[in-house]
Amino acid sequence: ERLENGPVIVTTQALLVDVAYIDTVRQVFKANIDLTFHWKDHPDVYVLNGSNWEFRDPDEEMFKNDITLFNDCGLQEMHDDPDFGTAVLKTGDPVSFKFVNYSQEWRAPMDLRQFPFDTQRLPVVFLSSTCNMHQLQYRFLKDRRIKDVVTNIPLHDWHVKDIHFEQQHYELAANAGYVDRAGDSTLMAVVVTVQRIPGFILSRVAVVMFVMMIMSGAIFLCPPDDFVGRFSVAVTLFLTAVAFSFTISQLLPSIPYSTRLDMVGAVMYIALFLASIQTCLQFLLLRRDPEYDALTVDGYCAIVYYAAVLGVALWFFTPILPWGSFRTPVVPTFVNNETIKMESIMLGIPLK
Repeated sequence: ERLENGPVIVTTQALLVDVAYIDTVRQVFKANIDLTFHWKDHPDVYVLNGSNWEFRDPDEEMFKNDITLFNDCGLQEMHDDPDFGTAVLKTGDPVSFKFVNYSQEWRAPMDLRQFPFDTQRLPVVFLSSTCNMHQLQYRFLKDRRIKDVVTNIPLHDWHVKDIHFEQQHYELAANAGYVDRAGDSTLMAVVVTVQRIPGFILSRVAVVMFVMMIMSGAIFLCPPDDFVGRFSVAVTLFLTAVAFSFTISQLLPSIPYSTRLDMVGAVMYIALFLASIQTCLQFLLLRRDPEYDALTVDGYCAIVYYAAVLGVALWFFTPILPWGSFRTPVVPTFVNNETIKMESIMLGIPLK
């Protein structure tokens, strides 16, 4: 199964056919992807039948390009003999190829710190289940002819920005059951880069949160001596904010850090709390000193409050303002070097 003059060089191509969905809560996505592998096999594998090359039968020298999926949710492994075909270059040399189609869920750890203005990497990772890097190495073939096919996949809340290959050498022990002897294996990943379309989150969540903060500023416009009215507004808005937060928490998984949207929610809670404290202090000071100029203090508080709300709004919406742009988060991944950028990838290109 291994060529005598070195590792088998497998030229790999991929076509992203469709993305059914991207689940942020479960951090998985379902995609339909086609993979092809081309390689030159052992010379004894082929036999010339007229003008066509064929495989000998039976053939013990044929290279077995078996694949183990690395991040699929079903933990499915493909060890069965694949369907082989032949391709003939202009030189007349035969080339073996394998075609595989996957349509299933894949795990995709996401960095949601910039949510809802985040960009995510969706990898489809696999490795050979029988060969290490001394027996098999992947090479990736570029093609620019179907860029529109890849980047115009219709998704309601995501936009496909890019698709490229990544690879990394990965050490597997011989007793792990993957390779026939100890050594480094090659992980290969087809990585789809997608950018969230934040329209739904902005119109249904973010706008509501800022409207609630603006409404809470109306506390400073109420008469200072109307403690019951002012405090009732603050408490009602606070309870509404808590109920609203429970609703939007279903949009995200349980993560150990705060997202951009979470920070706005925290500011909303703090603003309502400070408005309640200011209401109590104003009422107490006014009772102690009837000459206390509570209206002037309310005016200054209102100016500071709305200026703070405006600052938070500018910070939150900066990515979509004319001078802002989406930031690509640094996503932890086990395939993070030797990256080869590709504008598009296509099937059916003969081995070069």
